[in-house]
Amino acid sequence: MLPLESLEKVGAFAPTGSKNKLSLDLHPLSVTEGRGFREYAQELINVGAEFGTQSFLDLVVSRKCLSTRVMIEEYDKLKKQIMADVADQNVAFTTDMWTDEHTQRSFISLSAHYINNKFELKVSLLGEPEMPEPGTAAQCPCRDAARFPTTLCR
Repeated sequence: MLPLESLEKVGAFAPTGSKNKLSLDLHPLSVTEGRGFREYAQELINVGAEFGTQSFLDLVVSRKCLSTRVMIEEYDKLKKQIMADVADQNVAFTTDMWTDEHTQRSFISLSAHYINNKFELKVSLLGEPEMPEPGTAAQCPCRDAARFPTTLCR
């Protein structure tokens, strides 16, 4: 990452009030360090470089569109890919229980481990439902198989 002096030289903080805009929506500043944010921001920069000034609303889809269309399409594509990868393969499953330290919400995850046709070890997260309340294995949602995708297990 560039030091602040270098960023100021290239105009990273040039727009008036940009420092205030970073805190406008109360997101943690660390959001800018995530790989997804950086790739998304780079895509927007590339569009601007190629097509000039564009309206933000023309480039970014709404939360509703993301959740009802884009994410569902990505889920279906990823599910088909995993199903093709594990066809006629031996699959090992692991679970993990953990608690988010910030929200104190507990989760259990189910992962599939397999070797694909290119002899690469693959790990796919199949589900991560929230535990009804923090506590013991007796409360584990894995007792309710309907909460996990079962199509891989058939």
